[in-house]
Amino acid sequence: MGLLFDLAIYFVMQANRLGPASASWTVLNLGLLVPIFVSPFIVDEAVLWLDPIIVLLFVMMLLMFARGMKDAGEVERGDQKLHILMLLGIFFAQGLFLLGNKIKFILFNGTNTAALTFIVYLSGATAVLFVMFATQQRLTFLGSELKAGAITGICNSLGVILLLNGMSLPSTIVFPLSASIALLGGVFLTSLMYGERLNRMKTLGVIVGLMALILAVFREKLVSIFTGI
Repeated sequence: MGLLFDLAIYFVMQANRLGPASASWTVLNLGLLVPIFVSPFIVDEAVLWLDPIIVLLFVMMLLMFARGMKDAGEVERGDQKLHILMLLGIFFAQGLFLLGNKIKFILFNGTNTAALTFIVYLSGATAVLFVMFATQQRLTFLGSELKAGAITGICNSLGVILLLNGMSLPSTIVFPLSASIALLGGVFLTSLMYGERLNRMKTLGVIVGLMALILAVFREKLVSIFTGI
């Protein structure tokens, strides 16, 4: 999981060099679709009729982003395929990372959650240091890098703490609210920080991605509702 975490960061950095950060953030949030579709192959979970619709929405989102970025001139024609590959790399690396949490629950239930988190980040950091030594890259850290890393860590930790405290609310409120805030808030912030222009197609892509996210969160409940009608 630590290596997958590093890969996800790498793909995000590459995708951000090739296109808008809003696209990377949207795809990163949709990584939770991977454990949903892979889980039936490793645990006793059924594939639901709603699942192909969610996949279709994900594909539509990618196409809308591709069209929106092309209209805005944010991706060079020769880099568009590479950018899509980097976005898919984000999707699968983040998704398989989330799948690790599912596997951990199957093997150890709710125990040793803190230990798992420690191992994930320690192994990820060890892998990065190994690559830096092996490739003889710069090993010293600039003040701006340390500051950015510290702010990222603090924000990430606060987010996890607030989410855990929010679990006292009903799941019908917590999950859609946290998912929509993460997706829409992240897109808004990246657009604001990097001066991106959210044209019609990119905005539609975000909306379709949000629909896929909400359907993924409530897929079982929605299927049971429609089945009971």
